[in-house]
Amino acid sequence: MYHIGTTIIKNGKLESLSEQEEIGFDNEVYELMRVENKRVLFIDDHLKRFENTLLAARKWIDNFDSLKQQIEWLVLCNEIENCNLRLTLSTKDVFQAGFVPSSYPEKEDYERGVKTDLIEALRPNPKAKIYHADMRNAAEKQQKDEGLYESLLVNGDGQITEGSRSNVFFVGGGNVYTAPDRMVLGGIVRKKVIDICGEMGVPVIYMPIESGKISEYDAAFITSTPARVLPISEVGEVKYDVENEVMRQIMVRMEKLVNEN
Repeated sequence: MYHIGTTIIKNGKLESLSEQEEIGFDNEVYELMRVENKRVLFIDDHLKRFENTLLAARKWIDNFDSLKQQIEWLVLCNEIENCNLRLTLSTKDVFQAGFVPSSYPEKEDYERGVKTDLIEALRPNPKAKIYHADMRNAAEKQQKDEGLYESLLVNGDGQITEGSRSNVFFVGGGNVYTAPDRMVLGGIVRKKVIDICGEMGVPVIYMPIESGKISEYDAAFITSTPARVLPISEVGEVKYDVENEVMRQIMVRMEKLVNEN
């Protein structure tokens, strides 16, 4: 549910928060953005991905061309400074946009890294950002039971593709490794990291990481809209270097890019 602010967008119009319909159901098309200092980060990238998801799901919404202006107006009307903004198209084709409870990593998480583990699961359609309740519920249960920040998805071939709510990168020998685009949801921050690697002259190798070989890498990190670039300290019992120079340079450049945006 939308719990923050006083208004939402519903089917192209500003409506009272009380007029919302419940969200968070299986097979919803959605997009998650981050508002920081009253600005929506990378809004054009997010709207392009939302458009691609709609097309992949064979859905559409009225007034899509004015959605950017509607979102910016929504942020101003609610006087939101720092929060997550969620766009949702329900299975009944009701479109809503509003602010959802948001939690971000602590400073020490960026310094010490976060714990993760593997889970056998797969996003049914990685090219579309669609809510899959079974996968998310299983991952959230694992995270709660084991005290994890994130769960890394392993497919039927024993390959790590992405996180339950993030993309994942591994670092080894001065190279950065991530699963091929066709196997993952194309995260906005993931794309920015790949661009940053190009600027740094760091090779990006597109290959799914075999779950049995994760100890061969020096470092690992996840990327997402809320967390940006977040070091991984552990995947199960395998520990990583959270001070890895390549990863830390990527983090610094990402913060610079965010500030410019």
